Parts: sequence; structure tokens; C-alpha cells
Amino acid sequence: MAKTGPLGDVEKFYIENKFQDYTVEQLAKKLNRPKATIEKHVEVAKEKRTHEPDSGKETLFASHKGSTVMTRAASELGDEIRKRNKDKKPDSRCTTNIK
Repeated sequence: MAKTGPLGDVEKFYIENKFQDYTVEQLAKKLNRPKATIEKHVEVAKEKRTHEPDSGKETLFASHKGSTVMTRAASELGDEIRKRNKDKKPDSRCTTNIK
């Protein structure tokens, strides 16, 4: 008997990251959910993928299977920002003295 009720956050995350690797039937079996529920969320996941930022742009972070790392572009950007802000004095509104 398959589970009923709404999908949990973990199940949604799993479907969103695995729908390209597995069939709907395989996902339904792994998650013990009805095929119709999985199919609905796969459609949502596909829609999310089409609305992601343009992949032609250079990204600052790369992610794969749940891990995220800073790319070379992000590291270089951070270095540039640090160099530009080196001579600036901190704003007194942003500084707290701890006694």
C-alpha cells in the first residue's frame, strides 16, 4: 500500500534531483508513493528547471548531487571586492563594541 498525503520536503528534493535518472515508476517504487503523485511533482520539477537563470552566463557556484562549491569566478570576484573595500573605514552604524 502506497503512502498518501502530500509529499514531504525530502521527497520533493529527491524527485527534483532524480527525475532525469529514473522513470516515474522507479521513483514511485523507491518512495512508496502513487505514480500520479510522482508524475505531478516531476512536471513541477521540469517547470522549475526551465525557469532557472540562463546557463550561458558564468555561474559563481556549482552544485552537484546536494553539494555546492565556489567556482573560480566567485573566488576572483571575492578577491576584487576585498581589494576595493580594503581602504574603506567601517561604518560606525555597522560596528558594535562588546564590553
